[in-house]
Amino acid sequence: MGTVDYMAPEQGVSTKDADARADIYSLGCSLHYLLIGKATYGGETVMAKMLAHHHQPIPNLCTLRDDVPEQVEAVFKKMVAKRIEDRYQTMTEVAAELEKCQAALTAAASSSTQFGRPLSRPRTNPPTCRS
Repeated sequence: MGTVDYMAPEQGVSTKDADARADIYSLGCSLHYLLIGKATYGGETVMAKMLAHHHQPIPNLCTLRDDVPEQVEAVFKKMVAKRIEDRYQTMTEVAAELEKCQAALTAAASSSTQFGRPLSRPRTNPPTCRS
């Protein structure tokens, strides 16, 4: 079944119906944890967390951390889309989009020191995203 913090909405309904797109969702939740330092959705019980994956809005990384580029935000949101049809359909698509993000960040870093700094700690006040 897996860890509820990384479980795709469809897995909570039936683990038999989960496919590679559930893994993409889980990887998106892992990305959130790596960038923000906490699970994508909270809740005091397993059921509360499962319901959050189904019904709560997808968190905005940029409100929690001002150094997340909009391009990374867009990839994250597609990875953790509630409906499996709205997610990336293959891990190859995810990898290709993340490589585009890396290329854009590398280009930005070489033309400006603004993005050449180390990533900052998660923020508590809502900043704005920058691309």
